[in-house]
Amino acid sequence: RTQDGLQNNISPRKVGGFKERNYGTFARAKLLWEPTDGFEAELSADYSHLFDYDSSAARQIQPNATGFALGGITGTKPHQVALGNQVGQTIDQYGASLKVSYEMGFANFVSISGYRETKQDILFEAGATDVVVIQANPSPTRSKQVSQEFQLLSDAGSPVTWILGAYYFHENQKNDPYYQTVRVFSPVAGAITAVDNATFASQKT
Repeated sequence: RTQDGLQNNISPRKVGGFKERNYGTFARAKLLWEPTDGFEAELSADYSHLFDYDSSAARQIQPNATGFALGGITGTKPHQVALGNQVGQTIDQYGASLKVSYEMGFANFVSISGYRETKQDILFEAGATDVVVIQANPSPTRSKQVSQEFQLLSDAGSPVTWILGAYYFHENQKNDPYYQTVRVFSPVAGAITAVDNATFASQKT
């Protein structure tokens, strides 16, 4: 799925491959196995990739901004921006689950296992001009989830309907609250030195 973004980028400095559209890719698959009566296993998997260009596009309204001093421009109308480097939010998710059902005669046994992983990045040009001054990824997030559920259910012909179960869930999430890429400008030589991936703080939950 692809759609035009709300922003119009007027910068002549756009790097190669600059994306100015919001788009998404989705996929899902299932596999069912029934080797005997009373036993079945269903494996399902899914994947999604989302890119949102509009979420990180901004205009610079401060006349003394560093980007202007370095020859940069910005948008002058609503929904108009000037960005030389890629901005946007990217979310990747993929997961899988396995459901196993077995008829035991006196009861039915069900096992449901799941795994999911999520990656989220937000690229944002803090200078809001088409000269890259500070490109930030304010909150890159990585998440992994594992779950397991067991059920023991009464048979369909049982005079009493009952269910026993147990559930386990574990999530490991890592988030860097302030992660940015900085370009340092030398006022003497006019050179540009890239200082990449400077992580200033991190936390893990």
